[in-house]
Amino acid sequence: MARCARRSRTLPRGLCRPTQLDRYLPFVRDTLAQYPRLRATRLFEMVRARGYPGSVVQLRRVVHTLRPSVTPTLYRRLTTLPAEEAQIDWGAFGMIRIGHGTRPLSGFVMVLSYSRALSALFTLDQTLESDKFSTSATRSLPRGRLRMSMI
Repeated sequence: MARCARRSRTLPRGLCRPTQLDRYLPFVRDTLAQYPRLRATRLFEMVRARGYPGSVVQLRRVVHTLRPSVTPTLYRRLTTLPAEEAQIDWGAFGMIRIGHGTRPLSGFVMVLSYSRALSALFTLDQTLESDKFSTSATRSLPRGRLRMSMI
């Protein structure tokens, strides 16, 4: 069965033994071309609704041979030298009770891209005065390249 589906692409029609699925092969090919990750069981339901009397096993064999190969998504790996780059971000961590009032709690996080070393500082605001940690930490970067993440 699977050999016939493979051959039907290259050999003239009539050289393979006919199957119950032959009438539905154009639909199966078109559907797989449009939805290459569609499961064979879902495709079986669609073909069954169109009158296919065969089994899901037979359809799975054909789908295995007809399914287009999906090329994996490639990513370019980012490489950095030591102390070349850091990623920084501010985050909100809710409210904290101080005395009789409440204040927002913020967190400053910096991750060095080469070593993945992590530094964190919790502050009560995000002003420049409380940002002394981040400015002193970024001075240690020779090229000073930062990536600011946005939440």
